[in-house]
Amino acid sequence: MKAIILRGIPGCGKSRRTIQPVRSVGWWRIVSADHHMVNDKGEYEFDASKLSACHGTCLKDYCQHVDEYHNDDSSVIIVDNTNISAVEIAPYYAVASAYGCEVEIVTLSIDQDIAFTRQKHGVSLGHHKRMASNLVYQQKQFPAYWNHKILTWNKEKDCYE
Repeated sequence: MKAIILRGIPGCGKSRRTIQPVRSVGWWRIVSADHHMVNDKGEYEFDASKLSACHGTCLKDYCQHVDEYHNDDSSVIIVDNTNISAVEIAPYYAVASAYGCEVEIVTLSIDQDIAFTRQKHGVSLGHHKRMASNLVYQQKQFPAYWNHKILTWNKEKDCYE
């Protein structure tokens, strides 16, 4: 199993990007705190008061899937959360590593203004700017052994490279 941990500010395209690496694999799953912010009508409805519980459920889902599929080399699990800090990433990395899975952290780097206009979470401009700043600062805190790559948004091509 391969675990891909996405990180990026709201509106950077994490949810849009998640399907790309899994098109040609056998079993795959995307876990996200956002998946647990769906109302009775099946519509996404961000509620900050539920954020902690949603992240807890996301981690629980992740653990169950890794436990079940870790021996399948053709399977992929993707964590689609902001994962700004090493503290947020560490549980996902540790679980996958404990099961012997390949782990990759992918930072999606994009101009903060572009991401702000795309985001659906209602994050204030000030908070969004702090998240963008912390995204860069926090990756300096990553352990050297973490497999981490940065993809940068190319405005002209409308894609990450």
